[in-house]
Amino acid sequence: NNHSDWCFVVMQEREFGPFKLELGGRYDSVSVSPDFTGLSEKNFDLTSFSIGGIWKFNELFHMTINLDSAQRAPTAEELFAYGPHVATGLFEIGNSNLDKEKSTGGDIGLHFHTETFEASVSAYRTQYSNFTYLLETIDVIDDLPVALWTQTDATFEGWEAQVSWDFIENNSGLWT
Repeated sequence: NNHSDWCFVVMQEREFGPFKLELGGRYDSVSVSPDFTGLSEKNFDLTSFSIGGIWKFNELFHMTINLDSAQRAPTAEELFAYGPHVATGLFEIGNSNLDKEKSTGGDIGLHFHTETFEASVSAYRTQYSNFTYLLETIDVIDDLPVALWTQTDATFEGWEAQVSWDFIENNSGLWT
């Protein structure tokens, strides 16, 4: 079971004409303990920071830029699991030596909006150290494939686009 022993959060934002700056920071002291005896509680000190901005070119267009650095504690399941997991159909084995997951990333986006139409496109990239994931093995226990919770470095990158149009509003509601 995961619980935050205590947490401290700071968020600030300030507008400079057409530009809005947003800053954030968080510190967590997290304890993770197994639901059974024999294994000891794990403690993690976590910090996260972010900086972002919105630049409104005019009433129709704005651009967003965000940078962040975050840490995440492994869950009790990732640390202490040993048994079948009905939802995944796997026999999961935790790893009590997992460290905190760390990520550094950013994104940039362009947004267009009117009263009835919105469109946006953005690109993102996040690099992880100690990315936590399930690694399937060739072993089988109780007729289930065995998967181990483990960590590695990873990079996620890509882009996304979205379009939304409010095309009619009638007695049945707003159709988007």
